[in-house]
Amino acid sequence: MRSFGMLRWLGTGLMLLVLASGMCRAVEESGFGIGPGMMLVENVQPGAEEVDVFGKTDMAFVVHNGTSKPQVFTIASIKPRTAISKWEMGYEEIPDATWCRLDKNEIELPAHTDGKVRMFIKVPDKAEYYNRKWMGGVVCRPGKAGAGAVGLQVLARVQMETLANKDADGEVPGAVALVPSIVRLEAKPGDGTKCAVKIRNNTGKELNYTVLSLNEAEKDAAKHARYFGSGCVKVVEPSWLKAEDSTLSLKPGKKKELKVKVAVPKNAEQGKTYENLLFLKDEAAGFEFVRVRTTISAAARDKD
Repeated sequence: MRSFGMLRWLGTGLMLLVLASGMCRAVEESGFGIGPGMMLVENVQPGAEEVDVFGKTDMAFVVHNGTSKPQVFTIASIKPRTAISKWEMGYEEIPDATWCRLDKNEIELPAHTDGKVRMFIKVPDKAEYYNRKWMGGVVCRPGKAGAGAVGLQVLARVQMETLANKDADGEVPGAVALVPSIVRLEAKPGDGTKCAVKIRNNTGKELNYTVLSLNEAEKDAAKHARYFGSGCVKVVEPSWLKAEDSTLSLKPGKKKELKVKVAVPKNAEQGKTYENLLFLKDEAAGFEFVRVRTTISAAARDKD
């Protein structure tokens, strides 16, 4: 059971968006599970004090014991080493799973009951940790920690995005640096405006990219909603964005500025913020993407 768009502003400045509120179940109607199955945490600030992802809310990861007897479950934060690109394009494996701490690593539940587990995030204070999109995981399995071979287990996915910062760079900002990760604009209905994103190749080989809209990058329309952030009107088709270059090449260690034209429709609603996504696809079908958020200001008055 998937439910997109449940979001909470948290007092820490984080934004939590529950993308799939249903349980990830090992067995559909019995067995065990953990939920939400997928969530996006935005505005994670490197160097900030450890923050509770769920804030002052009753939300948490919920571990479900659907069996007819008491069970002990192990819950752990992990680096999801496989299939990230098959899940959501444009995310990297989180560098260190210990940045995501759970308040419980074991939980004992009576038959047919649920228990809650909270998550806390702390990212080190390094310039290269701004403008990043990471994928982490919370895994749940029956049995005590260290009790032998791992059997059946389920995984909840956690997308983490750090604060956008156009001035941040650092020594190791991922294989490809996109700065900033979020472009924020203001425009009137019917206006045209421009923005630019800096791209740097941090690998040892030349990279060749094709610039794509969301529906060009992700053919499955059912997956579009999971790519959008919080509090914005989603724009899929037609895209407001047109890059000046449809393809680009970057030598190792080189930078390039990708210029983008933004065409705001006349029917855009004043006071709302619209989000467009722009993807870069490399030759190995790897992806990067940037968020372009445009807040609509009051339209100019017609001249007499």
